[in-house]
Amino acid sequence: MTAETSREGTWLESIGLFQQTRAGDHQAAMRLLETSADPATVVHGLFRMLVVFLRGEDADKLERFVDASLRAGAPPLTSPVPGQTLAHAEGLAERLRGEVHLTAAMRELLAAQLPILATATRDGMPDVGPKRSMRVWDERTLIYNENTAGQHLANIRAGSAAVVAVIDRDALDGYRFVGTPQVHEGGDVFAAAVDFAAECGMKPPAAAVLIHLHEVHALAPGATAGTRIA
Repeated sequence: MTAETSREGTWLESIGLFQQTRAGDHQAAMRLLETSADPATVVHGLFRMLVVFLRGEDADKLERFVDASLRAGAPPLTSPVPGQTLAHAEGLAERLRGEVHLTAAMRELLAAQLPILATATRDGMPDVGPKRSMRVWDERTLIYNENTAGQHLANIRAGSAAVVAVIDRDALDGYRFVGTPQVHEGGDVFAAAVDFAAECGMKPPAAAVLIHLHEVHALAPGATAGTRIA
C-alpha cells in the first residue's frame, strides 16, 4: 500500500467516524476507530472536519452547548451501556432545552437591589460578597465587573459555579440564580464592562464575568421558598 493510498483510506475512515457521530451511533464510531490501522490519524482527520463544521455554527449556541455539557457531567466510563448513554444524552438535551429566561420581575429586582455573589474554593470553602455591578447581560445571562481580582475570581478560575442571590426585604421577595461563570479579559464583553464602569464612575475592571444561568430558585417565604422555578 502506498502512502497516498493509506492517506486516502484514513481520510475515508475520518468521514465515516463523522457520519456515525452525526447519526448518534457512538458505538459504531468507536468500533470503526478500534479497527483502524491508524486511529491517531483518523481522529486528526475528524478534528479537522469538526473545525470546519463548527465555524459555521452559531457562537451563542455552541457556548450554551459547552455550558450544558459541563453541567451534565461526564458520561459513563465503563463499557457503553445503551440505556446509560441514552439517559446521559437525553439529560444533556434537556439542559439545552430548559434554558433560563429572565422574567421582567427578575430583571427589575436585579436592577433595584444589591445582588450577592457566592462562589467556593476547591476545598469547598464558600466566599460571599456584594457585587454592585451585577446586571443583566441578556435573557439568560448575568454580567458583573470584576474589580478586585480577588477570591471570587480565583474560585471561578478554579472551576467554581456561581450563585447570585437578590432580595427585596420590604416586599419579602427574591431569587437565587445558579450559573456557570465565564471570565473575559478582552473582546466585546470586556469592552462593554469598561464602558459600563466609565458610565457609572467606577474604576476600569480587571475582568468581566458572564454568568450563564441554568437554574433559578424562589426566595420568597412560604411553601415555595427555596424551590426551583426555572
